[in-house]
Amino acid sequence: MTSADARDDLLSMIGIENPTHASDSILRRIQSDINLALQKIWTMANPWWSAGKSGGILRGPRTITGLSLTHGATNVTDTTNALNQSLLGQTVRLGNDPFDNELAGYDAVTHAITLVRPYAGASAINATGTLYSDTIILPDAVMSVIPPVLIHGEHELKPLRSQRDVMMFSDAYNFNEFADTVSENRDIDVPMGFYTENYRRSNGKTTLRLRVSPLPDKDYILRFDLRLGAPEIDALDAITDIPIPQNYTHSVFLPILRYQFSTWKHVNFGNQGNEYKTQYDEAWQILAKLKPQPVSVGRVRVVYA
Repeated sequence: MTSADARDDLLSMIGIENPTHASDSILRRIQSDINLALQKIWTMANPWWSAGKSGGILRGPRTITGLSLTHGATNVTDTTNALNQSLLGQTVRLGNDPFDNELAGYDAVTHAITLVRPYAGASAINATGTLYSDTIILPDAVMSVIPPVLIHGEHELKPLRSQRDVMMFSDAYNFNEFADTVSENRDIDVPMGFYTENYRRSNGKTTLRLRVSPLPDKDYILRFDLRLGAPEIDALDAITDIPIPQNYTHSVFLPILRYQFSTWKHVNFGNQGNEYKTQYDEAWQILAKLKPQPVSVGRVRVVYA
């Protein structure tokens, strides 16, 4: 089902056959109700179609050159175009700065780099640095990372408790013990732990990012599962699919959507509103049955051929 199909279904409830005859306020209401219905279903149906497999690549240390650095500034001029938008959020060591920094922004036109913290080293022209790919920025719809997080061919990463664990200098492999001090620069070795945190992108959107510690000493491939939030429908057209399994479109999605629309104060369905409420309750009963049941372990009967 497309968003246009859902739109036309709701418009038919109020006797509008052609969407060009619908006011902007009605179309905005329909789009809002579609997204609200998806949010309700995603919350209730978790984890049936809200989980997905994912992963990413951690790159080894990479030397970058041609940087113009100014003490106390958060702006860096990238004269050799060594960096790009895809590297945002990664850890970087610049010039003789005693502190690890992070790439926060990049202008594709001027090649100007914005740092999270002011550069604390000496000003320099044509300076060098090292980039560490210790972060995977997750898509907007991701709500959480589901352990285990695995390094392909290596081991499982240990979930870290806080940003402090990520920044620990001493005793890097024992994340259950508090270090006496937090280092300026993190260890470089095989990643042993991961931490997820909110990340505000340069475009203003907030999502999650997965960070590893220590900083990766070479390329690694990560494997993990994600918990996905409800998708957002931003257009009422024939090419935007509503991501609901087909066998639940008419039994779950449409009854919830129709009832949601029927409660709008600008429409009056009279006694028919009770019918929409009944179908709405039935849809929730279907969703309740979809919730996973606990697995009981019993005797296993072995049949020999």
